[in-house]
Amino acid sequence: MSRKVEIEDICSFIIRNRWEYEFELTKDTLLVEDLKIWGDDAVDILLAFGKEFNVDLSKFYADKYFPPESLFFGNQSGYKPITIGDLLKGAREGRLE
Repeated sequence: MSRKVEIEDICSFIIRNRWEYEFELTKDTLLVEDLKIWGDDAVDILLAFGKEFNVDLSKFYADKYFPPESLFFGNQSGYKPITIGDLLKGAREGRLE
């Protein structure tokens, strides 16, 4: 079942939960590299995202996408990229995996 969620809804959510960015947020914007979301902040924003958009996060493993704060400036290889477009898809489908 597809829900009516638009990219503007996701971008507005990110700005409310983080801050205004000096560049345009698009579906290709990367959460870690572009928005600097990682570690505990990533968990907090994902929980808020799940609650606001009624998204099941039970099969989403944040450690596959977000490095811990202590490793952010170290080797980041091995982490999957996650974008605003991925959040949009999750909000529309009601689950993020």
